[in-house]
Amino acid sequence: MIAPKIWELLGNPEHYLEPFAGSLAVLLARPHKLTTRHSETVNDKDCIIANVWRALKDAPEETARIADDIVCHVDLMAKKYYINSHQPELLLKMSNDPEYFDTKIAGYYIWASSCWIGSGLTCPTQIPHLDSKGMGIQATHIPFLGHKGIGIQATKIPHLTGDKGINTQTEIYSWFLALSERLKKVRIVNGDWTQILGGDWQGNEWNSIGIYLDPPYSDKANRTKNLYGEDSLDVAHAVREYCIKTSKKHPDWKIVLSGYFEEHQELLDCGFDFMTWKTNGGYGNTSRKKELSQGQKNRKRETLFYTKNCCISSLFDKKL
Repeated sequence: MIAPKIWELLGNPEHYLEPFAGSLAVLLARPHKLTTRHSETVNDKDCIIANVWRALKDAPEETARIADDIVCHVDLMAKKYYINSHQPELLLKMSNDPEYFDTKIAGYYIWASSCWIGSGLTCPTQIPHLDSKGMGIQATHIPFLGHKGIGIQATKIPHLTGDKGINTQTEIYSWFLALSERLKKVRIVNGDWTQILGGDWQGNEWNSIGIYLDPPYSDKANRTKNLYGEDSLDVAHAVREYCIKTSKKHPDWKIVLSGYFEEHQELLDCGFDFMTWKTNGGYGNTSRKKELSQGQKNRKRETLFYTKNCCISSLFDKKL
């Protein structure tokens, strides 16, 4: 939802860095046409995500075939169990072989992560999202590549093939091929977030630098533990200190940090500005009582902190 505003702030940097890549939703929403001068470096600690990107790059059709499945509760539990139980072995193999990937785990992960809104694959008994008619794989909109993404089950498109009659082709295959092409030149580091931010190499070969940081919410966010596959309640504090230090050392770099206002308001005393925005709230946004749910309260606390050399739109709401 907020990706277009992030890119408005960052502009079109020659070198874009995203230390907490997650699903790469921000990178994939980039509106610019990239040239040979552009580079993109991202990091994600969870090898499950790295495996997805390797599979999409080298085997998008097979990954799509595995991901193309109905929404079924018992399948959800079984596939999540399979992913979690094979993760240690996957990490070892991927660490030893830069070309290794597992299309089965990749397809299962894409399928499973499309079945609910929530905290990832940390809860083995979580049920599919049932609150509306078109969520998950049957969704009518999957905002993944900046277009009106079409749900996996809702995209059977008949193609006439002359005398051979009608074949059915799933739009998900084209979607994955587009992902594979988009990720071809993205450099993905698997490990601690500091690996792509250490030293000064980030700006050596490029005229402009843009960094987007979206760390796990800190202990100040009053949130549940283990919301992420790789969780931490204090890494956000280290990220904030990095932002302060780097903005002073490299005043021409554009830096954007996501979090709750009370987590990082210290940045306002260090040359940063901010804008607030509202999320949908996910599961936590659902409340059948008179009082607001925690998700409904939290959705109004989301803030983007950014260095003042970022582009600024009059549409930005800076009210808390």
